[in-house]
Amino acid sequence: MSKRLYQLPQNAQTISKYSGLSKHFLCYVLRTAPVDVDEEETETGVYFTLRQRAAINKIRQLLKTNCLNNEYTDESEKDQDLCEALMHFYWLVLN
Repeated sequence: MSKRLYQLPQNAQTISKYSGLSKHFLCYVLRTAPVDVDEEETETGVYFTLRQRAAINKIRQLLKTNCLNNEYTDESEKDQDLCEALMHFYWLVLN
């Protein structure tokens, strides 16, 4: 078993690389997922489960809310809600 199992990788570029891949994946998902949660068809043929579509729409809603009005008084609260929604979506993708 690796001694570095829960340590950061030695190569600092790894975190940057994975962050970039995550951003690309999220942009792709937001572009291709149907806006209507009940709609299963996509132009690209990618299938998202109902729970994934609901999570994607929650992310869209949080991003739109953050841009259009100042519903949040605390920046950390806004960031935490978005972070939780993103982590939930990634968890749904991996399971």
